[in-house]
Amino acid sequence: MLYSNLNSQDICDSLELFENMDLFLGSNELTVLTGPNGAGKSTLLRLLNVRALEAGYSVIYAPQSPPGSALSEGQKQMLRWLEWMELGFHSESILLLDEPFRHLDTDFRRKALSFLRSVPGYRLIVSHDMDLLQGANRIYHLQNGFLESYGGNLDFYRMERQRQRQARRRQSEALRNRLHENRKKSKEINQRQSHRTKKAVADNETQNIPRSFINKQKNRAEKTAARLNGATERKSRILERQQKEAYEKLKTLESEPGGIVRIPCGPGKKHALVVENLGLDFGATRARENQEEASSFSTVAIPDLNLQVERGEVVWLQGKNGAGKSTFLESVLGLRRYKGKVRLGTVPFYLPQNLEHFGTERSVEEMLMDFWTICCPGSGFPGPQAQKDWRNLLGYAGIPADTIKRSASTLSGGERMKVMLTMAAILEPGILVLDEPEQNLDLVATEELLETLRQYAGAVLFVSHDAVFARELNPHRAWTFPS
Repeated sequence: MLYSNLNSQDICDSLELFENMDLFLGSNELTVLTGPNGAGKSTLLRLLNVRALEAGYSVIYAPQSPPGSALSEGQKQMLRWLEWMELGFHSESILLLDEPFRHLDTDFRRKALSFLRSVPGYRLIVSHDMDLLQGANRIYHLQNGFLESYGGNLDFYRMERQRQRQARRRQSEALRNRLHENRKKSKEINQRQSHRTKKAVADNETQNIPRSFINKQKNRAEKTAARLNGATERKSRILERQQKEAYEKLKTLESEPGGIVRIPCGPGKKHALVVENLGLDFGATRARENQEEASSFSTVAIPDLNLQVERGEVVWLQGKNGAGKSTFLESVLGLRRYKGKVRLGTVPFYLPQNLEHFGTERSVEEMLMDFWTICCPGSGFPGPQAQKDWRNLLGYAGIPADTIKRSASTLSGGERMKVMLTMAAILEPGILVLDEPEQNLDLVATEELLETLRQYAGAVLFVSHDAVFARELNPHRAWTFPS
């Protein structure tokens, strides 16, 4: 099935994300659409839905899961999947899903991927999920208005983009050299013309050559120079245009991590975190300093909820959706009430699953206090010098200086992550506590996050359902949260 002349302005006149783009969907192929945040993937999916309905196809279209409800994010996604699995599909059905793998636990991911592979018809999934990309038959990459097709899974996609990147760098370098030679040639023509003019004047003075003859020779030389200069200028314009096009295409392939945030590791004890016989409270959150007696709480004691994380150790926390992993992380950091013993041997930094504050219209700078209270529990608010250092770190990480003045809701997933990681760099924690940190990140931002965590010398306790992401982080051990 071929979609032709796809234009983002067909969805909204103000959207200038892509135009005259073609996309092919193979029957019974699992096709995944990826690319940077803000490239227009969701817009493209909406446009394909409209086109398919107009053509009379049977379409199942699902935008991203809306926030809200008392269920966990993973539980909401599971309910959506169960609804899709009950629907009838045939060879002409079209399934268009936007980020459907977010927050799904490992077991349900296997079921969802098996369903996508077996269901008949045409399937296009928007996702940055490494597990899903590894199981794809075809991957499309959308960036800067260009749509690139890769006929394979994540490994093939990475290998092919690396090959294309190297080839286009060579092409860009060759065009730059040709442009330099062309400009050099133009300069030599002008120098020769200037030399001939000076020589003609000198000959007239010494040899008494008629002025009419000198002027005739001069005019002929100027015409020749103008013709040659015109040719070289036209060639230069062509080369400049080709070089610009090559550079624009190269930008869509530049996916190596850049602007990596380096987080210093602060001092601490041998055991960064010790948890013994923890009982969780699944009610409202409350800071520990405002707690009542723990005996008055309605807590849930989970057997064998004991954990030790040593300094420098990376621990992968696994578990089913709704089991209480996020509640556990908030409890050990003192953001929820609990029973049992928790000992932190160092300063923690917490990255929550849902960064709700980013959905407001307040500026990033204005919200620093809110971020700090959540992510740096027990740490005093940074002073003026620390805030200045934070702004400088954002610059080193590739975030423009005016970003902190922008509305927080305008930040991309990668920019949001860098804002949080630079806060961690100011705090210099001894342990990072991360709740599904790869969610909402495109592949480039995910690579940058992985590189930051690999370079960090402290302890890391992270929740993730993406097995590919977790394996690339190379944890020392995995700890399964009891259901």
